[in-house]
Amino acid sequence: HLAVQLAESRQLSSSKLEVQRALELNAGHTSCLHLLALVLSAEKLYENALKVCEFALLKQPDNFGLLECKIQLEMMLHGASQSLKTCKHALQLWRKTYSEEVTGLIAIVTQDQRSLSELSLPHEHRDIEVNFNPDVESDAGSSHFSVGGARSQQVNQPSVLQARIWCTVADVYLKDGKMSDATSCVREAQCLAPLLPSVILSYGRILQQEGRLQEACQQYQSALTLQPTSTTALTLMGQCQYCLRKFSEAEKYLREATSSDQLCHEAWYWLGETLREQTYYEMAADCFKTALDLEATAPIQPFSVVVSSLVPAS
Repeated sequence: HLAVQLAESRQLSSSKLEVQRALELNAGHTSCLHLLALVLSAEKLYENALKVCEFALLKQPDNFGLLECKIQLEMMLHGASQSLKTCKHALQLWRKTYSEEVTGLIAIVTQDQRSLSELSLPHEHRDIEVNFNPDVESDAGSSHFSVGGARSQQVNQPSVLQARIWCTVADVYLKDGKMSDATSCVREAQCLAPLLPSVILSYGRILQQEGRLQEACQQYQSALTLQPTSTTALTLMGQCQYCLRKFSEAEKYLREATSSDQLCHEAWYWLGETLREQTYYEMAADCFKTALDLEATAPIQPFSVVVSSLVPAS
């Protein structure tokens, strides 16, 4: 826990030292390895971070949080093609882990004459298959997956995990500029978990990228109704209001975002842009400096994703 606290305060060297001490006691502690990978990613040592992540997955292959970390690192290093291979592996692992639940879920889906194998993804990825249960979801930045191992963390909500996986696949497609494929993934997630905040936000991102700003704002507002202090939703709403040139509204949401999470560099950047448009140049410059300082030590996932699964190494 000390290592996490140090990481969250961006004392990366000290955090890494504490993690290494913990790993000397238990070299296979996957939560410590996950944290080490995040610290390395914050230091922009992405290759090393990926190696640590892959080693941790050898110890706990059903850890979906680690798989998402790997997907994001691969996207950073190797692009969408490699990330999608890991997405496919994650979905196959989901099927294997929840084989009994899948039978019942597919039966429900096929009552509406839908089949999980009929997803409108590109041909080379059509064997990616994965399924709702509007349970509580924590706001952990871009993280969609369960933090711990699938069996220990998500055994009673497999459909929620499926929806989160679909959102992660959608994010990969969205970053690769493949809007129709991203939309297909989000549509599938919506069928499974229409009230899951990450599903709502993913659809909002697509609408925003398509220039449908008013509709995107409606999605972000829905997410905020479910999670009023979600930094991600507040930041996206602020961006959207900025694009609509509603600068005072944008400032309100972005100040809430920076208050909710003072380390969110995206919120500080967009707050700076909003203040600049209102000719508050000195305050805008301070925001931009803060954003740059925070981005320089920003991890690939929020450090908080490992907190709930950390236990003392022994």
